[in-house]
Amino acid sequence: EDMDLVDPSVTSVLGLQLALHRKTSVQRFCMRTPKTKMANGIGISEVRGLIRALKRCDHVNVLTCHEVFEDAETIYFMYEYFPCCTLRYVFESHAWSQEQLVNLARECCAGVAHASSV
Repeated sequence: EDMDLVDPSVTSVLGLQLALHRKTSVQRFCMRTPKTKMANGIGISEVRGLIRALKRCDHVNVLTCHEVFEDAETIYFMYEYFPCCTLRYVFESHAWSQEQLVNLARECCAGVAHASSV
């Protein structure tokens, strides 16, 4: 209720949209998940478990989930704001050496491995 999407018509980046807190102007990324898109059979206990895991996930290569709230149709996941770009942009924007590409790939894998282990 206190968050407002900056411009809902703007295409999201990685499924996230920039949101502002109406009172504090704190920027967050918002991932909106319609409840109708959730897999059949997922109950409130599974959703609460996912939320706890997201909040425990603390890794330099993973965005921090600060809060989660819902309305009648949607669950809103609020992540830290970080001016980001896609991996495709990163790879195409610079002439990377093979060693740098290997390090980038390792960092991506480390983030994914950590997130999946929580």
